[in-house]
Amino acid sequence: MAPGCVVTEFSLEEDVWMAFQFDRPAAGSGVVLVFRRPDALATTTRFTLHGLEAGTQYRIEDFDVSGKRLLSGETLMLRGLKVSLSEAPASAIVQYVRQSG
Repeated sequence: MAPGCVVTEFSLEEDVWMAFQFDRPAAGSGVVLVFRRPDALATTTRFTLHGLEAGTQYRIEDFDVSGKRLLSGETLMLRGLKVSLSEAPASAIVQYVRQSG
């Protein structure tokens, strides 16, 4: 996977969510930038990530929400990363870090 990729299709529409993943494979980490456009109705959506290790756990930290959670690479790549933004327009930065051991 390229260092930065579009997780959603690119759109100029005002009623969509957009997400970009910036993966650092050698470091086992990356960030996802999420944008909820002004007319997007859903307050929660999921984004499937790319290039992770299915059998590995990742620590997920949304910089706007307190607490951290662990999710498997398989979950993040198949079910997706769940992001909630109650207001629109809004944005979120979510970091993921591969856990060792």
